[in-house]
Amino acid sequence: MFFDRLRSGPLAVAVSQLVAAVLLGLGILDWVGAQAALSAAYGVVVALLATLLLLARKRALELRPEWDAARQMRAAKRTVWERLALVAVLLSWGFLSGSIADGWMVSGFVAGQALWFVVPLFAPVADR
Repeated sequence: MFFDRLRSGPLAVAVSQLVAAVLLGLGILDWVGAQAALSAAYGVVVALLATLLLLARKRALELRPEWDAARQMRAAKRTVWERLALVAVLLSWGFLSGSIADGWMVSGFVAGQALWFVVPLFAPVADR
């Protein structure tokens, strides 16, 4: 059951983002250097944290079957704004810290977000 959920959906994206943070960091460490690797990994971790927030809110909605559609939509809209605020704060902190390479951080974040498009391509046919 767990592995079926792992193959598609937000949980699959979260796992792939975790793997991407490690692999991207190691690849860039070997290719460019430590600061670029940590910056790119930080960007992917920001995307991962936004995904984990989405998973937490999705789980909270599943525990409230008594909510009507309007209340669920309000919760979904609130989740969108929470994720936007989280990403804005974490990326701003990265930009303002001065110790993170900005271009590599943004590249890592974009790579982490791109997994939202890539992971569903490899989902089982029944899940599409």
